[in-house]
Amino acid sequence: MNKRLFKYARKGHKWLGYLLALQIFFWLLGGLVMSSLPLEKVHGKHLANRSLSSPFLLSDYPASIDKITAQFEQIEQIEQIEQIEQRANRGY
Repeated sequence: MNKRLFKYARKGHKWLGYLLALQIFFWLLGGLVMSSLPLEKVHGKHLANRSLSSPFLLSDYPASIDKITAQFEQIEQIEQIEQIEQRANRGY
């Protein structure tokens, strides 16, 4: 029984070692690739500064953000009025 357990433990340990070695290999390979590229390209600032054109037009949107936020402001005002009325009814 012990020999069988040790046999599986050795095989498992060996395969976990292979997986770890593979991960370290890819980590080192990635480091070599990043060190061979120019530093500006590695940082990626050129990607952050670019602007993409939108495929959508303003006419594609049926509602504007201003109209939607105005509706929420009206709802908040109504809720505030209701709270004031409730306080008045309670005698505050």
